[in-house]
Amino acid sequence: MRTALITGARGLVGGAVMRRFTRDGYDVTGLDCEARRAFLGETASRSRSASIDILNIDLRNEGAVQRLLATRPAFDVVVHAAAQPSHPLSVSFPRQDFDSNALATSILLDAVRTRCVDTTFLYCSSNKVYGDWVNRLPLEVRGNRLELADDHPSWAGITETAPVDKSIHTPFGVSKLAADMLVQEYGHTYEMPTASVRFGCITGAGHGGVPFHGFLSYLARCYVEEETYSIIGFHGYQVRDIIHASDVAHAFSLMAHSPRVAAVYNLGGGRGRECSVLEAIAAFERLGGTEMKVALSKEEPRIGDHRWWVTDVAGFRTDYPCWQPTVTLDEVFHELYVDAKGMT
Repeated sequence: MRTALITGARGLVGGAVMRRFTRDGYDVTGLDCEARRAFLGETASRSRSASIDILNIDLRNEGAVQRLLATRPAFDVVVHAAAQPSHPLSVSFPRQDFDSNALATSILLDAVRTRCVDTTFLYCSSNKVYGDWVNRLPLEVRGNRLELADDHPSWAGITETAPVDKSIHTPFGVSKLAADMLVQEYGHTYEMPTASVRFGCITGAGHGGVPFHGFLSYLARCYVEEETYSIIGFHGYQVRDIIHASDVAHAFSLMAHSPRVAAVYNLGGGRGRECSVLEAIAAFERLGGTEMKVALSKEEPRIGDHRWWVTDVAGFRTDYPCWQPTVTLDEVFHELYVDAKGMT
């Protein structure tokens, strides 16, 4: 039986990957030290993986990581989904952010390499590694969103060739980029099967969104609980493409089955699964039949925040042509609405 180690196992992505790999027939070990609660608060700590055994190990503790790997046969695949996930919070706690994202990845990656260099190491990176470069694109308001001209080279989305230098990342973007590059380097240097997968907006039931993370989940909760949702920056025209956690888990399943060396992918919902904040508000209003309480914040846009992001998934689909997102945007809205209703 193939074996898998999943970090961040109580989170949205880690939980989805654990369930997928278990269905795929893996013997799965989960790690999670509940740091999400410490970073984002009690509301953010929601798990849908309670039926699977999860070990409480902090990846920043090198001794604990080494002891875990020493007591088990080498894993066939490691999916590293644990992180400090909020780029606004990283501005207030840059050292904690770096330790959680970069240092922890370094500790785990080298421990895995030392145990078995043939282990596939798959890392959940972020589109924040590109910084605010994307904000220089010639965007214009169309309806309730920002948009590119139809003939612009990036209309289909942002590719892996986008620059990472000379832009503002926030400490979160820097810590994720440091870990991302280290994962690539271990692939190049040690011929270790690795992939850095750069995600944008991942969502799904059980996300536990809060003001600083998981905007779509948090938006649904605000709507259902009749709380005022504050739009920070860009007047709500900012655009994100949306990918469901189950589609992310499918992608990791394919990578585990047929790994590459030092791979880098942008992965998201792509064209057809993007929406602005204003469009998302309208979608929940259609589902619930009432207007949402909304306020335009006087705050400046958050440092490093993207005005527009759509992922070009062509790079990933070149290596894994059978993958495509299956959960539609309407299905995402409905799932989050029902999930938020269940919380009340």
